[in-house]
Amino acid sequence: MSIKMQVQKKRVEADLVLTAVYIFQREGIVPIEVKERIYVALQQQVKNKDWANILTKLGGGELYEIGKRIRNNARGQYGFVE
Repeated sequence: MSIKMQVQKKRVEADLVLTAVYIFQREGIVPIEVKERIYVALQQQVKNKDWANILTKLGGGELYEIGKRIRNNARGQYGFVE
């Protein structure tokens, strides 16, 4: 008996993946360079007109609230929100 599986290949934008992992970062484990790149990806997503929906789908209310703080706080452009 032979079973064939078809795998659908989907292209996933790196910024979406990095944004999704934002809430899972742990202090002392994630290198600063990676944290910075994750934060840049999150900043890019909050510039999107559908940012609230995207962040809610990726990380629920927690990620949505973080994105809201970044959008509403000028400091969000210059540093990490933890």
